[in-house]
Amino acid sequence: MPPPPSFNGPPYLHGTIGSLASVRGFEPLLVSGYGLVVGLPGTGSADVPPYLRQWLIQEMRRGGMGNPQFKAEDMAPERVLTSKTAAPVILEGLIPPGAVVGTRFDVLVTALPRTQTTSLDGGTLYTFNLAVDGANLDLRTYHSLAKVSGPMYLNPFESANSEERPDLERQAVVVGGGVVTDAREIELILNTPSWQRSRLIADTINERFPHNSDIDREDVAKPITDQMIRLNVPARYAGRPDELISLINHLYIQRAPGFEAEKAQQLANLLVKNPATYAADVTLCWQTLGRVALPVIRRYYDHPDPAVRLVALDAGARQGDERTVDRLSELCKSPDPAMRRRSAEMLVHLPRSLRAARLLKDLLDDEERPVRVAAYETLAEVNDPLLQRRTFFRDKQFKFRLDLVPSDKPLIYISQKDYPRIAIFNPMVGFRTPTVAKLWDNRLMLKIEADDQPVTAYYQKPGEPKPQLYQFAPTVANLVFLLSHKPSLEQPTQGLDLNYSQVVAALSRLSKAGYVPVDVEVRNNQLATLIAGVRDQQSQLRPEFVGGESGRPETGDSTSTTKPGVESGARISDNAPRAKGSGRPETSRPETSKPENSRRIETQDTPSLPVP
Repeated sequence: MPPPPSFNGPPYLHGTIGSLASVRGFEPLLVSGYGLVVGLPGTGSADVPPYLRQWLIQEMRRGGMGNPQFKAEDMAPERVLTSKTAAPVILEGLIPPGAVVGTRFDVLVTALPRTQTTSLDGGTLYTFNLAVDGANLDLRTYHSLAKVSGPMYLNPFESANSEERPDLERQAVVVGGGVVTDAREIELILNTPSWQRSRLIADTINERFPHNSDIDREDVAKPITDQMIRLNVPARYAGRPDELISLINHLYIQRAPGFEAEKAQQLANLLVKNPATYAADVTLCWQTLGRVALPVIRRYYDHPDPAVRLVALDAGARQGDERTVDRLSELCKSPDPAMRRRSAEMLVHLPRSLRAARLLKDLLDDEERPVRVAAYETLAEVNDPLLQRRTFFRDKQFKFRLDLVPSDKPLIYISQKDYPRIAIFNPMVGFRTPTVAKLWDNRLMLKIEADDQPVTAYYQKPGEPKPQLYQFAPTVANLVFLLSHKPSLEQPTQGLDLNYSQVVAALSRLSKAGYVPVDVEVRNNQLATLIAGVRDQQSQLRPEFVGGESGRPETGDSTSTTKPGVESGARISDNAPRAKGSGRPETSRPETSKPENSRRIETQDTPSLPVP
């Protein structure tokens, strides 16, 4: 066999790390397991398959459930499993590439098939482990890569169809409930073995992305062999390893006097020639060339072609060039809403600019809702003091964050991007008056008489005969606080300590019934769809899995043809290094792959990763 070529990709990228090496281990890792949801209001099921019952009892005892030392005799595992307040479930999650220990991710929870569970709403997942192929019928134990626990989140905007809703309520998401316990490694594999090149690439990466000795234990790149370099995601890129890998792939290893300026101009010529083809690569290459390339980039801030101008402004903003603010201020006044929205997104790279903050404040009152949401997302990402922020906890565990957004145009915005959030545009937005709002079979009632009078709330906790009476100022923000806050010695203010899903459900029903005269926009969690896509890819790579009812091979053979330590679809030799903390590839389970159909959703998010 002839030796493989040293360079891959188009000529203008020759000399970049991406042309000299390929990335391995940069795919979402599908992990799964079995679990138990407790605290359900009689909507669970005592139907636990025999093969799973004893295993669940052992896991629950191992976690201390029913231990007399903890005075938990009433929570004996055998008693819990025979109650309709609990439901056996299948757990699935996607651990992101480069995830370090402590990285959080969403976990899909699905009621076990052929059980009588009708809804997971209101339940809490007991702590369980996740592994590659952890939800196997043989209950074989594999190396645990993560743990998961937390309250159920059911999107109230999914579907109002009475035929679809029962199936949707058997599936929920634990937002940010998965916690990585074994870090995932990312590796660069050189096209041709060379110790000299391996060290050169590692040195170039470490020079461009120096590690912070106070936070990071190791350099970003470490040469392991003449063909493999191990990458460590630094703390400043936690939760966005894809951005780091994209920059590394577009990083030139050549260093010579005048090289950066000359290469920046060559890339500019390509961009002007065909912006649609070269925009993405040129933006990343300009960024990796550093501030030496800024004189070239600035020449195109006023280019007549809008596509070229946007690429140059994006690259300049990413390098913190204050001159981009003048041009972006002009784009913020453009009659094209897409241009205003793009400008709001680019301003995220200028968190220290006061002029950028003023532009974002003006965009919060834009006529187009996507522009206003983009401006808020930028302010939220840079933690701008313009936002009034309140974080809610339960037993010292993060629940969600409430953002009060100064705007004259009211809106309730629900998002799980990065972490669960509720944003209220115009904090003084109130209720329709006079009215009496009734929710959850009258367990929650709001009596609203006038805009200048307190709202009276009646809430009856499950299992209690009498409701409690509360009063608060007539704003939606105060209602969210009442529903979410848990009274404590430090903050004895009244509160119901409801979870994120319950608060979102209350807001959606109040808006739908017209009690709150404000639109609610929600960014849907697409975890179920993403997991289904990963399963489809694995089933195509492994045709012996024909998609039986349990997702296991119909022949009954549970032996994997993929070596332990190799992610599904990886093609490496027997002598290649194995991925740390790996196991068997996950198989398909069609019954949990229902796509999420949203009724009132305009935008979508990928699953959340880190939780503050």
